[in-house]
Amino acid sequence: MANFTVVSGNLGKDPEPFHTQEGGVFCSLDLAFRSYGDKTNWIRASCKDRLAEACLEHLEKGSKVVVAGVLDQTKWEDDQGNQRTSFRVLANSVDFLGPPPRRANATATTS
Repeated sequence: MANFTVVSGNLGKDPEPFHTQEGGVFCSLDLAFRSYGDKTNWIRASCKDRLAEACLEHLEKGSKVVVAGVLDQTKWEDDQGNQRTSFRVLANSVDFLGPPPRRANATATTS
């Protein structure tokens, strides 16, 4: 069974960088997207290496993106003993769907 996920939406905050002790680069993207009934949902995406570097350089809060990759599930027990579950997309690709909002506004006001 194939596990492939594609999510389109806007970043809720600037990408967060992470570095490994071995010098690897990762970044985390918090993505807001609409589902049925116009409900806003959130999912985190993780990128690594050159993809992470490109995201860190070109994306910011409000950027429109399409993230494609593998859906990953994590389970843990919180401090109160409740079982918790979260999902994230381990990104294979991130398509940038235009300039970030601030750059778009800067271009519009200077032309």
